[in-house]
Amino acid sequence: RMIDEATRLTRSNQWLGTYEYMAPEAFVGRSGADHRADIYSFGIVAFQMLHGRLPFLACEPLILAEMHRKYPLPPFASTIPMWLITLLQACTKKKPSHRVQSMTEVKGVLAEGLTQFNR
Repeated sequence: RMIDEATRLTRSNQWLGTYEYMAPEAFVGRSGADHRADIYSFGIVAFQMLHGRLPFLACEPLILAEMHRKYPLPPFASTIPMWLITLLQACTKKKPSHRVQSMTEVKGVLAEGLTQFNR
């Protein structure tokens, strides 16, 4: 069974967030997550938008946590531009220090890529 709504409710000593979109460091503890966790989540949402599915699916939260912490993203569809693949791979690096460091940076790459696309 997929993780149901009752499992998603925040409880004491539980992870805070929607597991399917959580950054790897958010599974380890609240003190380890910062704004770069949102950048990771953005990358997961973008992957889902482009493919119509989440990159990681599991029936148990612990398995899903392990997938976010250790598994690479599945391959991107060949129809997706390389600049966008590169950006989303940078957004979803497992270590926050290896990720894109700000949404301003993400916005700049998206703006440049879309400008090139519209030419």
